[in-house]
Amino acid sequence: MDIVNFLNPLFLIGLIAMAIPILIHMLLRKYAKRIRFPSFKFLSKSDKITSQNRIKELILLAMRALLMALIAIAFARPYLVKSKLLQGDKVSAVIIIDNSYSMLYNDNLTKAKDKAMNILDTEVGVGNMCEVWSLTGPVYRMDVIQDMGNVKGKIKQIEYGTTLTDFQKAVRQADQKLSLSDSGKRKLFIITDMQKLGWEEFNFSEKLSAGVEVRISNLGQEDSENMAITGCNMPPVLLDDGEPVKLTARVENFSDKQKTVGIKQFIENREVRKETVTVNAHGFADVEFISLFSETIGTKGYFLIDDDKLMLDNKYYYSFRKRAALNVLIINGSPSNERNEDAAFFLKEALNPGDDPANSVKVKVVLAQNAENEDFGKFDVVVVSNVKSLTRSAVGKMKKYLESWGKIVFGMGDNVDGVAYNDAFGDILPAELSSPKGDPKDRSKFLSILSVNYANNMFMLFKNPKYSKSLETPRFYKYVQTFSTRNPILARYGNGDPLLIEKSYKDGKVMLFTSSFDRVWSDLPARAVFLPLIHEMLYYLTTSSELIADYRVHTPLIWHGRWKNMTVVNPANETRKLEFVEGSAVYNDTLVSGFYKATIDKNDDYFSVNLQTKESDLTMDLEKAVLTNLSSLPGVKGNSTEAKQSMDKAMKEQQEKQQKVWWICLVIMFFLSIIELAFGNRIYV
Repeated sequence: MDIVNFLNPLFLIGLIAMAIPILIHMLLRKYAKRIRFPSFKFLSKSDKITSQNRIKELILLAMRALLMALIAIAFARPYLVKSKLLQGDKVSAVIIIDNSYSMLYNDNLTKAKDKAMNILDTEVGVGNMCEVWSLTGPVYRMDVIQDMGNVKGKIKQIEYGTTLTDFQKAVRQADQKLSLSDSGKRKLFIITDMQKLGWEEFNFSEKLSAGVEVRISNLGQEDSENMAITGCNMPPVLLDDGEPVKLTARVENFSDKQKTVGIKQFIENREVRKETVTVNAHGFADVEFISLFSETIGTKGYFLIDDDKLMLDNKYYYSFRKRAALNVLIINGSPSNERNEDAAFFLKEALNPGDDPANSVKVKVVLAQNAENEDFGKFDVVVVSNVKSLTRSAVGKMKKYLESWGKIVFGMGDNVDGVAYNDAFGDILPAELSSPKGDPKDRSKFLSILSVNYANNMFMLFKNPKYSKSLETPRFYKYVQTFSTRNPILARYGNGDPLLIEKSYKDGKVMLFTSSFDRVWSDLPARAVFLPLIHEMLYYLTTSSELIADYRVHTPLIWHGRWKNMTVVNPANETRKLEFVEGSAVYNDTLVSGFYKATIDKNDDYFSVNLQTKESDLTMDLEKAVLTNLSSLPGVKGNSTEAKQSMDKAMKEQQEKQQKVWWICLVIMFFLSIIELAFGNRIYV
């Protein structure tokens, strides 16, 4: 049963104002003299009209009196209160257990679960309402406890989570449940290590509901010491150049003392090197490891530092993304016995020298007139090199190929006519072609590569100073100019004209190389940079997922393409099959650190996923400050008469604020005023 109560009952004195319209009506009422008239009996109808007007006047008078009453009631701020509220000793409690991985320090998670079970026995008890939360979700939904063993069993099953500590969701949910409770005692218990991270983003402007008692069980230690490996700087892809690779591991010290720790490097579970590093208090140190990696030696591993009280963040996984096997079709528009003039020779030698059957890149060269006979869908990349023209059938096949995630590279040359290309490939080309510029016979005049978009993954390798200088060595004697384009320009000549332009076409990609792949227009094929540049171009076009070396837990793994068979195996050796929807597949369950193996059409690739190591900083927040900020009654504690009165007042204010009955009164007043005005005009006009 609901009872109407008022926050400011003194304003109800204003109900006396209901008499104002009545008094005005009585005082201004005019009484006519009664004169008998012989023929008055013929006007009997007017008595009926006058009687009807009096009824209307009384209705109008009631409306005006009600308007005055609503004003008084609105100022009194009414609200509905449940008759059971604050009656009896019934308890409703919510227990929030911090299960972030920082709670593994000094076995605090086990202590937290023991504390929660103790609270159930001493503060809640059988027959009362209770709900249990961890930071990863609900453990036991709000219900009357009838089987204490069942609730405790669920608490014992709580495991650590890898999300960053954030109490916002759990506290908000707890407050909502407790604010709806009829119990006389409503309690919120938070069991945590008081890690500062957990309260940094908390919105303290949202106070808890009045009447909710908050208690924090602090399991943290002021003098906690923790070391962690928080990152590793490394290339995401392993090149097949047989060169050693440098990996730089970062070790951080989350304590007030300088610490010395040992760090080991493992490749495929084999320890290969150990270093010792000293790290200043609340500082970090980078440790370099230079190692050889290959398919034989291994392409993945981890770093490990000495044991401490928080073991989970002592391990950091790394892996090199595997270069997928490629099938490449080269359409040769300028075959020649002179290899410098052959449009396909240098491309083929760069991709698969000597036509090695063991090479991961398979290359097929066809003449332009035979291109229409090829099934483009069998190839990962199609290179169109110095081709004068293709049949309409071949161009149609190219467009369908691009619609099915195909990749095409156009290379220019003497056979290319810009106007003809624009007509044949117009909507495929990354830019509209203009006229050629330069004279390959005059080798004294040339252009070099001036600028490169190093933010693009194609040039990730060339960020290394060892390779970046090599991009400046090729000399370009002739190229095809292009009209302005909005598509990404990945590289430019010294005069600012585009060298390399990229375009997405439907689900495919197209690359335009404005010079030639032979030695007629440039000396690029004779330079050392030619081989890695061609490889990086093709691998960039065909990479199915983002080239990220540092994945963190709860970061999705994303692939692009239209493969039919794809599975992901997580570190617990659980296999999940993925489906490609609208050209993409997403794996969201990176819940723990370790290696995730993705298999696409029998090709395996490993992704290393690590912790979000902000959680490794155990710096504590002030318990008193958090309690004050959470409480809806700052500064009032205990069971004193003052505390109870303040609590009761705050609860009333909160209920009134939530219900906003005064606002409903004002709305009724508004519409009643309109009705009164219209009704009055009908009577007196």
